[in-house]
Amino acid sequence: MSNEKGSSSIVVLAIVMFLSTVFLAMVIFVQTSLLVEMENKKATELRKLLIEEAQEVVTLLQEDLDERESDSSNDPVWDYVNTNDDIELKDVGSYLNPNWIDPSVFEHINKTLLPAPRRVFKNLTESGFSELTTFWDEEGIQLNLAEGYKDFFEEEVIEEFMTPYTYFNINLCFEYVLKKLCEVRTGSENDSIDFHSAIKEKLLQRKVILDQYGPNGIEQWFLKTNGINPGLLKKMFPVLNANPVLNVNFAPEEIIRSLLSYKPFGIQNPNYVADRIINKREDDKNKKGLTTKDLKTIIDPNDKLKYPGPRIFHYLGTITNFWEIKVTIGEASLRWIIARVPGLKQSDDPYYKLIEEQIRLTPEKEKVDPEDVEESDPEDESNNNESSDIDDGTGNMDNIDPDYTDDSENQLIEEDS
Repeated sequence: MSNEKGSSSIVVLAIVMFLSTVFLAMVIFVQTSLLVEMENKKATELRKLLIEEAQEVVTLLQEDLDERESDSSNDPVWDYVNTNDDIELKDVGSYLNPNWIDPSVFEHINKTLLPAPRRVFKNLTESGFSELTTFWDEEGIQLNLAEGYKDFFEEEVIEEFMTPYTYFNINLCFEYVLKKLCEVRTGSENDSIDFHSAIKEKLLQRKVILDQYGPNGIEQWFLKTNGINPGLLKKMFPVLNANPVLNVNFAPEEIIRSLLSYKPFGIQNPNYVADRIINKREDDKNKKGLTTKDLKTIIDPNDKLKYPGPRIFHYLGTITNFWEIKVTIGEASLRWIIARVPGLKQSDDPYYKLIEEQIRLTPEKEKVDPEDVEESDPEDESNNNESSDIDDGTGNMDNIDPDYTDDSENQLIEEDS
């Protein structure tokens, strides 16, 4: 009898221990779930804060966008940015885009951008520009410049003077780049051949074909030119347009001076003209920055070049097309690239479109040289990657066009879905 009682006690004890273990596991599970829920809630709130900060910048940029004659460091948005240490704003479009610059202009830039005897291109042979055009034809348009153009330019030159964030001005691009762009945007090789045939003679003659608006505007050119489908423009615009590429209020001084000194542009006293542009944009009394009228008066005071015909006025303008917005809160960060989408018609209001988004809610792990690591546990490695990039839609961004996808690598080039 005593043996049976002893056995019963053991069974009861075992059941109690089992239930205790189950209960403890449930408690741990609940605690873990609550922690995860709290972390998720915290991450959601943090993400919302990052977006709200960035959205405020966009809202300020959006004010008077349809009437604004220029973008400059004197605009109201900078009062907000300069009083918030967690926000950065940068014009990332007013640099050189090595994907499309005409080789003859690029050859001049190569010799004049950097102080002698330095050159923009590294290891440039006599056939260097032929190598570049062959690269364009075979490799296509590169958005990762550091990787795509590493055989042509030093990394520091790319970082200081180059960008992938520009539109393709129809009057400035190398003809075969335009052909490639047309094929990518339309998906039709035949359309790209027809487009190339229609435009190459004008480009070879170094003549400006058109402007953005009016009877000689880009839309009218597509409608009137024989041999090409007028519907091509809707597929290529706004990546292809006829607006100035660089904003002189933000572009590096070296780029402005180099472009102005290109003799075929016909600028008299280019160094003096460059000095006037730089001095005026840095003048504290100049509250609006340089406007288009200011630029025309400085570059061509006697109207000898017949504004806006000369190609220099397609390189140099006073509007920023691409902005980078960075917000940092603690170890979390957000990075947006927004594009100013111009109107196809003069009556169309421009607006900003989000083309890239990167959000990091957890700290990025410091990179470690493999040689410094003696031994690693695969299980530990699987838990070390706490950082993440989140690329998704626009969320609560009222002033940004909602037509956005997370395929940021192709937002500038491929046809919008």
